[in-house]
Amino acid sequence: MHSNKGKSGRFEDNCTGLAVFTFLLACATLLDLNKDIALLTDFSTFSPISLLGFAFVFLPIWTILKPSSLLRSIPFFVFLLIAIIARMQSVPNHTFVLSFILITILVCFIYSKIKERGNFTKNRFYELFAPVLRLELIIIYFWAAFHKINTDFLNYKISCATVELFIIKDTIPFFPTPDWFIFINPYLTLSIEFLIPILLIIPKTRIYGLILGFCFHFFLGFTYTGFSVLVYSLYSLFIPSSSYDRIKTHVDRLEDRISEAIPRISNYKHWKKRKFVNFIANVVLILLIFFTLHVFLTGSHKTSFLVSREGLYLIFCILLGIAFVYFVVIRMKELRIDERMIFIPEKKWLLIFPAIIVLNGLFPHIGLKNIQVLAMFSNLQTEGGKTNHLLIPSSFQIFNNLEDLVSIKRSNHKTLNQLSGYVSERRQGIKGITTILAPKHYVQYMKDKNEDFRTTFMYKIPFVKLQNIVTQLANKGVRNIELSYEREGEIFYTKNAELDPLLNNASIFQIKFLSQRAVPDDERGLCMW
Repeated sequence: MHSNKGKSGRFEDNCTGLAVFTFLLACATLLDLNKDIALLTDFSTFSPISLLGFAFVFLPIWTILKPSSLLRSIPFFVFLLIAIIARMQSVPNHTFVLSFILITILVCFIYSKIKERGNFTKNRFYELFAPVLRLELIIIYFWAAFHKINTDFLNYKISCATVELFIIKDTIPFFPTPDWFIFINPYLTLSIEFLIPILLIIPKTRIYGLILGFCFHFFLGFTYTGFSVLVYSLYSLFIPSSSYDRIKTHVDRLEDRISEAIPRISNYKHWKKRKFVNFIANVVLILLIFFTLHVFLTGSHKTSFLVSREGLYLIFCILLGIAFVYFVVIRMKELRIDERMIFIPEKKWLLIFPAIIVLNGLFPHIGLKNIQVLAMFSNLQTEGGKTNHLLIPSSFQIFNNLEDLVSIKRSNHKTLNQLSGYVSERRQGIKGITTILAPKHYVQYMKDKNEDFRTTFMYKIPFVKLQNIVTQLANKGVRNIELSYEREGEIFYTKNAELDPLLNNASIFQIKFLSQRAVPDDERGLCMW
């Protein structure tokens, strides 16, 4: 994967590892769009917002067509980071982590451009950020597993491990869920999440870590498609640079064989080099990909499994799996996947980014926030001055954000008033507040087993969350927000919450980075988003 001379004899700056990583990251972005892409084809609602939405889809597609081009990938990374920051307070775990991944890449790019100047190469750039991202993935796995060491995740009846099985079953009705597997699944999930990073770190077992991780996230991807493909992009960083050189040789040979077998493809490779024709070819491919995405992402697995987001994901994984087996697994010895790999970057100041992710994972245990903390559906409960974690006691909390809970009694604004009574939960949850996962097959399973299972809850929210909501409403120009709430046993009432200096004082930092979720009135740690 070194810069070398191309077939024309001209010096080429090639980096196969960077191209593979960029390609998979762009695919993850597209597969994370869900049905939002349908709005882009409704030109009756055309606006600057829809134009930004179109750009959000166009840039990853443009990048996929030539992932080796930094002129395409860097603008894509920048735009994606801006889009995430704009909605930071409501993004899921993997998108929150993606923001730090993108910041790491862009900081390394800027540093390399300034430091190397005329000597900048894609290979040096890749070798600068790749070790940092590998370390970040190891940290993500650590926290995802560590948070699950709690009494409720290990309780198979309410464990997220059980709920996730039935979410998959809702998508794939014939997916087997025998009682014995449901019983061991929490322990199996915990073991796998601890085992994958260990296998990836040890050179001799790295290939087994990649295989296990691919299979594990394949099933999760039917529910969290973007997350699984994002993890696949990070897995690509665990293939050594020298191995990518050997893989590229096999890819070139395969291309030559196909060209010889099908003369039209060989002719296409020649006429595509003309600039105008190349432009037309790219336009056609972009429109084709856009149309394909629209058809699949606006479809429903309930009517036609293959013509749906899940179907598109399945096709993608089949193709990716074939490529992985053909180019990597069966050539394992030849590729030398077990070469020593760097996890500590050459520039030690880059460790600030993994350190931030480590600190972020600590937040629920120190009482700072309960969402976007790499909990990964762990049943973790650290609110109300208590915890269900088996290793870290509640006395470890040094902040009171999660202990200071309030009950909304009534409000004239629907965002707040939805928390004033019992709320029936299914997978959609309370918009912008929380989500308790209760898939249809799981509810039926609990009924069949005569288990104590609730689908309605009263909620409390951290006072910090109340401040965030009121401040955001005030910033949007909402006035006369009537609110009655209980805090520490005392009832408070205001006719103009937006004018209350205690409620309307959340900073941009608090809103963006100290987002909180609502807490149901259940002593157990339920499976929540």
